[in-house]
Amino acid sequence: MDEPQSPEPENPPTLQKPPLLDKVPPVETGIRHFGGWFALLVFFGYVLYSATTTSLSHRPDKVETVAEAERYLSRAVDSRQQHSSGERKAHTDLVIATKVIELKKFEMKDTARALVAMEAEAKMPISERAVRILTKDGDAVDHSILNIYTGPVHGRNLLVLLKPLDSEPVLKRAATVYAYEKAGFKPPYVGVSNSKSRGIGLAFIAVTLMAGGLAWLVVFPALTSGALKPKGLQLQAATKLEADRLAIYAALVFGFLQIGQLVAYALAVAFGGGRLTAAMTSLFCIPFIALALRCKVFGRHMSLAEFGPSPGVGAKQLFQGAIGFLCEWPISMGILTATSMLSKYLPKAEHPLTTALAADHSFGMILFGLVTAAVLAPISEEIIFRGLLFPAFAKLTGKVWVGALLSSLLFASLHPQGVSAWMALASIGGASCMLSYYTKSLAPSIILHALDNTTILIISVLLS
Repeated sequence: MDEPQSPEPENPPTLQKPPLLDKVPPVETGIRHFGGWFALLVFFGYVLYSATTTSLSHRPDKVETVAEAERYLSRAVDSRQQHSSGERKAHTDLVIATKVIELKKFEMKDTARALVAMEAEAKMPISERAVRILTKDGDAVDHSILNIYTGPVHGRNLLVLLKPLDSEPVLKRAATVYAYEKAGFKPPYVGVSNSKSRGIGLAFIAVTLMAGGLAWLVVFPALTSGALKPKGLQLQAATKLEADRLAIYAALVFGFLQIGQLVAYALAVAFGGGRLTAAMTSLFCIPFIALALRCKVFGRHMSLAEFGPSPGVGAKQLFQGAIGFLCEWPISMGILTATSMLSKYLPKAEHPLTTALAADHSFGMILFGLVTAAVLAPISEEIIFRGLLFPAFAKLTGKVWVGALLSSLLFASLHPQGVSAWMALASIGGASCMLSYYTKSLAPSIILHALDNTTILIISVLLS
């Protein structure tokens, strides 16, 4: 008697191939919502237009704001102290910018302050109109500027005159050099590093670049051999409707972040307005980001779990972020060095924060820089660009590399350094995208971003 045989299944189980990691299936469910995309288009359209026109038309005869005018003042002081080859050009640019400011019908005290310092540095007559504005209801800063640039300066009152200018780092930088020379003393190298700190700064750059090279010796073989494989995007859904939802959240985070910055500014002014106060109050922006993510879009809010299985920061995420930074750092530095050749035609890549740190090394200023660049910026920008826009663009186009490219270019355009720094900034954004893609978590890219900004701040302080 034959033994009964178990019937074969009609549909034998087959191993399903995993979906390609470089593609996101553009599946649609429900009605599309384009409000978030439109808001982002308007915002980034304005940012791109403003950054491009500013960079391409940034000449001394096109000065519009006090900040632009003070940039020429800083360059003139720097080049004169360092006896650089660009000293004559910096002085000529300052004279042109000063004449442009003089022709404007200004009434603001900050403009009058800057104009007096610029005229003195350019060896031009001091504007009587500026003096009248500073004399009328002038505060300690105004009186200090007037006494330094129009009154007698002696060794015994030198430090007393300069003390009120602590809140105006650019003006203090110029006024210190002018006051020392006027009193018959050799001016200190304000804002220019001494040989020891400059040597430390150059050694620090060399060490970080060598560490980056060593990191690539380990990472590159792992990438080429397949030992390191991407784990995928943090957000699991792969629909265009989900991309619309992420775009709405990106617009909400942008909006709530602006509100948070206004609240932080109001608190800083209410509690004294110093750099130390500003550093503490700027942290109030983080709850506004969390509040934006708690808003319900399409019937549900955004949770931290959607940014990856490990939304928190542990030893593993710290290690991944550090390795990512070491691999990214030589690339972005090399691109920035290569694009520096554009400085002949475009304004030099400068960030207002590093410029302020070059003039003010106080504890409050350094703390403000660290809180802003190493805490607030990495958290907010990584959530927006890598957590929301990177997956949204990837879902919309069906290509991860396109999502990384688009989000990285937008990330670069948001920064105030100008067009000449966009490629280097985009490389940082691209590295953060790939790190989040390979780890399926946002935490390592936040660590990478924080380490990158902190390193730049350290170098700025040591070399300035």
